[in-house]
This record gives sequence, C-alpha cells and structure tokens, in this order.
Amino acid sequence: MKPRPAAAAVDRFFLHSAPGGNLPMGCLLDVKGTAPTIEELRARVSARLPDLPVLHRHPGPASEGPRRDPAVRVSAHVKEATVPAGRAGPHILQTPLPTGGRPPWDLWLLHHTTPDSYQLCFRIHHGLHDGVGAAHTVAALLGTGTGPAPGPLLHVPSRPSAAAFRNALTDLVAAHRAPRTWPGLCVPPTGQLELGHADAPVARLKALARTWDVTVNVVYLAALTRAFQALWARTSAAPAPPLPALMPMSTRRAGEERHPGNHLAAMRLALPCDTPEPAVQLRRLRHETTQATREGRRDAARLLFRVVPTPLAERLIMPMMLPPGAPVYVSNVSFAAEIGLPRDRVTAAAMFTALPRGLLCFVCLTGYAAIRRITVVHDRAFAEGQELPRLWLEGLSALEREAGPTG
Repeated sequence: MKPRPAAAAVDRFFLHSAPGGNLPMGCLLDVKGTAPTIEELRARVSARLPDLPVLHRHPGPASEGPRRDPAVRVSAHVKEATVPAGRAGPHILQTPLPTGGRPPWDLWLLHHTTPDSYQLCFRIHHGLHDGVGAAHTVAALLGTGTGPAPGPLLHVPSRPSAAAFRNALTDLVAAHRAPRTWPGLCVPPTGQLELGHADAPVARLKALARTWDVTVNVVYLAALTRAFQALWARTSAAPAPPLPALMPMSTRRAGEERHPGNHLAAMRLALPCDTPEPAVQLRRLRHETTQATREGRRDAARLLFRVVPTPLAERLIMPMMLPPGAPVYVSNVSFAAEIGLPRDRVTAAAMFTALPRGLLCFVCLTGYAAIRRITVVHDRAFAEGQELPRLWLEGLSALEREAGPTG
C-alpha cells in the first residue's frame, strides 16, 4: 500500500493531539443474548486477523508505508470487563490502548449485571483509522460474512467544481478567526470524559425529513441546533450566535473499506442557533449540506490532500480541527445492514471518539437497523454536555410540533 502524501497530515493531527498518546475511537455495540466466553471471542478474532491489515499497524511515520506486525497476540487485545449497563463511557474512553510495542487497538467484551445482554466495543487509535473505516473493520471482525455488507455506504466520487475548491479554502481561512465564545465550550479541559446516548426510531426521523422536505442528516442537525440553543438560553438573555461545528466527510471509496489511515475531509458548518424559526434553521442547514454535496467538496479535499505537501497541510489543518476554529465536532455514520453475529443479535450501535486535546464536545448520530442513536462525548469541563441527548430528543419533538404545510 503506497503512502498517501498530505492525507497523512490528518493521521498526524490525531497522533499529535492525543492526550497522553491515547486517542481511542471506535464502535460500541449493544447485543441481546448470552455473552460468549472470552476464549470464543478470541478464537473468532484470531480467524479474522490475517485479513485486517490495519490491526497489524503501529502509529507514527511507519504507518505511512506498508508494515505488518506478525507478532500480534490476540490475548493482549481481546479483553473483558464488567460495567454497569449504560455506564461504559469512562471505561471505553479513558482506558489506555495497548502499548509496549503492540498495535493500538482492542476489543472489549463488556458484561452487564443483566444476564441476557452485553456489549462489544472495538477501539483503535484515531491516528490509524477513521469512523467509517472502524465501522467496516468491526463488521468484518465480528460478523459472519453472510448477507449484505453491513458497513457504511462508501463515497461515490464525482468531479469537484471550482466552487468546491474555493469553499474548501474559505473554510480554512475562517478557521483562523476566533468565533464568539460559547458558554462552556472554550474553557480548559479536565481530561475526564463522559459519554451519553439517546435513541430515536429511524421512522420518526424519516417522517420529519419528509414533512420538512430535508434529509435525515438535516433533521439531526436541526434538533442539535435547538439543543445548543437551550443551553445558551440558560446563561445569556442575548440571542445566540451561530455555532461553528466541524463535520467530517468520508472519502473512502469502493475497495478502501478497511484501509488504514483517516480517509476523510471536513467542512465547517454553522449551526443556526441565531434564529428560533425551525423553517429557517432547516433551510440554512439544507443549503449548507446540499451545496457541499453538489459542489463535490469532499472530492476537492481528497485531491488537495494528494498534491499539497504534508508540512503545509499540517499547518493549514491544525487550526481548523481545534478550538476556537471548531468548538464541537458533529458526525453521522450509518450501517447499511445488520452485523450478523454467530448466535446473538446486535440491537444498536454507537460510533464514538475520545476528544483531541482542547476539544470539549463530540456528537455523532449512528444508524443501525431501525434505531438512530445520538452519542455525546464531552469533557467534564463542559458539564452541560450530559444534557445534550435529552435536549436533542426535545428538539425533535419541537420540530414535530412546529411542522406545517410550508415547512
């Protein structure tokens, strides 16, 4: 596999901004059934390991070229623990990834006190993989391999327009301008992370999308906008400003499903917290997201990463990826089909990441089967982050109440 010149700048960002060198990201699966033994799970992983080169990689310069570690000991990577149901966050976010010369990934079998459910959590250093890649890897690592491919849909390339390059550069320039400070989002982090969830049926989001003539992604972002508005109103009587957010966009194409590295671009998105009108919020979000797609923004970024020297790319990317350029990350990943476990059923999934140094909040909507799960990872310095899942659900309810024939 050939090195990806400046695209390695994104990998290096996640490596350099990892607190203590530890920046796990990955996928947490809720499973209905009786948990396998740790020996059974290790045997399954051993059988799949030869076909997953990313699990033989080490971060750093060596990850830019082909390198396989034939000495991967599955027992050092596949582990088990008991956690209270719904309280896996501190364990999966802050437990160090394997070290001591071992590739930085693991798979946890998380037992609960209830006998008929458990969780599986795949983690890997963000410097080695992105969210879409991790979703494909965990599906290949755990699934039976029969039926439709369960990983997220891959990017279908298009020809980027001149506007795509212009707006990509505009994003970089805007990232150097400090936005108006949001309460709690531009304070020093504690390094202590929390994780929260909320679930909504995909049918509910699709119904809202039809009503307002937008995509499910826009509905998700509009409800999140209203959640942040609710937090702003607690501390200020003044109108809220737009909230700058960074939205990752996968550039993985067919044949790159499980390739090592971060195959992604990012666009700056302004959550329209400055208006209370849902129709205006939805219209602005629809315009920003559809414009990026129509222009071919991610294809422009992919091409720029292939021609811009890595040192220059690093200098440009860094301010875009960290506060104040990006006070919050927002992401959206959906599995195309269910992961077929040998005997049990995955009921929901959550993509997550620990926070790069300086960032206080990451939000992801994960689609799995009939469920859309919003996951919020936040530093304890942004204590209000624990309320975002509940406020997001309230935002959905508000969009339903306020929907009309002109929405």
